[in-house]
Amino acid sequence: MAEDRTTLRVWISTIAVCLLATVLEGLDIQSVGVAAPKLVKEFGLSPTQAGLLFSAGPLGLFFGAGPGGWLGDRIGRRWALAGSIVIFGVFSLVMTVAATPAALVLVRFLTGLGLGGAMPNLIAITADATPLRWKRSMATALWVGTPVGGLIASQIARGAADWRLIFLAGGLGPIFLAPLVLLCVPKTETSAAESDGQSLWKELFSRERAGSTIALWLAFFCTLLLLHLFLNWLPLLVTGQGHPPQVAAAAAFWFNLGGCTGTLLFAAGLATSRPRTMIAAVYLGMAASLLGLASFGDQPAAMLSLAFFAGAFVITSAFVLYGLTPELYASRLRGAGVGAAVAAGRAGSVVGPAAVGLMLSGGLSSSTVLMRIIPLAVIAGLAAAWCFRRTESSRRLAV
Repeated sequence: MAEDRTTLRVWISTIAVCLLATVLEGLDIQSVGVAAPKLVKEFGLSPTQAGLLFSAGPLGLFFGAGPGGWLGDRIGRRWALAGSIVIFGVFSLVMTVAATPAALVLVRFLTGLGLGGAMPNLIAITADATPLRWKRSMATALWVGTPVGGLIASQIARGAADWRLIFLAGGLGPIFLAPLVLLCVPKTETSAAESDGQSLWKELFSRERAGSTIALWLAFFCTLLLLHLFLNWLPLLVTGQGHPPQVAAAAAFWFNLGGCTGTLLFAAGLATSRPRTMIAAVYLGMAASLLGLASFGDQPAAMLSLAFFAGAFVITSAFVLYGLTPELYASRLRGAGVGAAVAAGRAGSVVGPAAVGLMLSGGLSSSTVLMRIIPLAVIAGLAAAWCFRRTESSRRLAV
């Protein structure tokens, strides 16, 4: 009995720390997007320059995710997570003293390295710590912290005269959290069995896994492209439809509130529904909400309602993938496998913000941009449904 209580206490403390980490990640990931209206004005950034700034963080995430997961499998996930948290906290603070557009881009890239290293370890730690029957639901529900962090960032943006306060909050929190990770998260076994890249690639592209790996990477690429496009560009797309900055900040708030609601609802559904059912619902909802924003986004009340539904589906889509992906891989390969999938997604998150900047610079309206990205939701949904077409087969691979 005492041993059960100890196990429960360790599980609760681990999940609590991981939840705090996702809140701080969400705050930091969305900080540049909600700060954009004031930041862009202060530095006089063109749409192309803003796109480069928005893509710098995801580019760092891309380069940090794979090595971060690999490192967690080798030195222990709590050490890899704590180190990654410190990195993105420190560079978030450095953002407050960046004085040129080039410095802003560099600092956001370095911040992204830390964020990228943290994410696969958070996913793997949660999967390792959670009982099998709750794995999917908990791995998805954990990420409600990300839109909560976005809510905090949008509220700071609405009340702060200086955009730097957002990055100050996003930097101090991680630095205080890192020691708690080392205290509360249990040690994980490390393995050198797949220490070389060649063995890892053989595992990911074995005859049994190759199709699922490719489909998973495509789903992550398109999904995170759409997610980071909204996280970074939503306020500017809203002002581009003729709304004032206050409405743009409100849209970011409702987008993240929708993300919180959708994540919790779909996490509960994952415990009882087939993965393909949940995937179909979330990606069809995403396409419909994008169509609505493109068609009725110039009307303030409709735009805020549609921002809520877009958040419910766009944000949740990524976290459904996070919840399902760990079961594709055995524990010894989980950090690296999840890290590789997240890295594929980060490639999309780099492309999305930059592409929107180029489209807006080319004279396209916000509504036209939204219409042009709808096919990506369809592609992502089809790839995800194919990847998880057989739940039993997926689980059989993770042994």
